[in-house]
Amino acid sequence: DKGCVYDVQIQNNYLTEVRFQAGQIQFSVVDVNENPIENISGTVYTQKNDVSGNPILDQRVTDIRTDSTGAATQRLTPGMYSVVVNLRGYNWGKLSERNGEVNVAVYKGETTSLLVRMGRLSFGLRDSSGEPLIGTRIEVSTHKVDVNGNPIIDSAVWAAYTDTGGFATVDLTEGLYIVKIGDNIAYNVPINWGKVTQSDGATFTQTE
Repeated sequence: DKGCVYDVQIQNNYLTEVRFQAGQIQFSVVDVNENPIENISGTVYTQKNDVSGNPILDQRVTDIRTDSTGAATQRLTPGMYSVVVNLRGYNWGKLSERNGEVNVAVYKGETTSLLVRMGRLSFGLRDSSGEPLIGTRIEVSTHKVDVNGNPIIDSAVWAAYTDTGGFATVDLTEGLYIVKIGDNIAYNVPINWGKVTQSDGATFTQTE
């Protein structure tokens, strides 16, 4: 059976020790300014291959949650694992069936690190007189394409209203998004790892 050690020799008047040396996974999430993001939860699975040889989830091993440092650390026996974490936006890894990463190798006595540095979408809206545009609803969605290759809304990932300063901000995974501001819709808005995409409601500009 998996996880068993066989043929351990026991002798009278002797102490027999069986020692295991684990490795560990450290999963971390930070924002564009490298500030830690805590209370991000996920799950670690063993993995297996499907009929085409692609890695898929096997057995659930343990749950993880980032702490005040933005990190979640878990000791594991050596092997290959998948890490599932549903961050806001598109899939951040290469796991086909869920949001997560596959082929995360754990070696005895070593720490395998996974770091995600989110992208950011930041709004600063003004009215026609230049005053902050307060209480304007903003919606962000992932997109897919129709039969003609045109982008259409796939799944809603975030919605909020601008505050008393006319601002609204959200951290997202990398990808192209659809943004609705009031009655106006913008397509193919880019979000990249570790970068800020700023909008005044009419244009979208990306900065470091």
